[in-house]
Amino acid sequence: MTSSSGIAHRLTWALTVAATLMLLWLVLTGGKGLPYGLTAALLAAAISAWVAPGMVFTPRPLGLLRFVGLFLYNSLVGGADVGWRAMHPAMPMQPRWIDYQLRLQHPASRTLFLLTVNLTPGTLAANLHGDTVRVHAITADTAGELARVEAAIGALFVESNGGEVS
Repeated sequence: MTSSSGIAHRLTWALTVAATLMLLWLVLTGGKGLPYGLTAALLAAAISAWVAPGMVFTPRPLGLLRFVGLFLYNSLVGGADVGWRAMHPAMPMQPRWIDYQLRLQHPASRTLFLLTVNLTPGTLAANLHGDTVRVHAITADTAGELARVEAAIGALFVESNGGEVS
């Protein structure tokens, strides 16, 4: 990758981050304090593009929709399931440790996977050793869900040079 294409990619990344943060600001505040939100979004975007190590990745639009949809679904359904299990008189939980073989190789993809697992109700990524993630879960059917999350993350990013991030 040439220096000018690297700069162009980081600028594109910064503008994408700024637009995303601005949209989030507008949704959360209803448009109040717009100058502060714009300043914060631009500053955060510039810093993230500047300090990002190595290659910065661009999400695929359809992959992003798939991932966001899966994350929201897992969050809502998982939260309802955990709440139901906790309030049920028999507390039908089946806590267990799962050793999940991770196929994602890029550090950014792995980090997003671990964060997603930790933010999904009923699961906790406790350890990553090599390609094995140790996950604590409260249900028996978690391994299949981990595979769906990993597939969604694998389809999410593409490197600026056109190669897939996995």
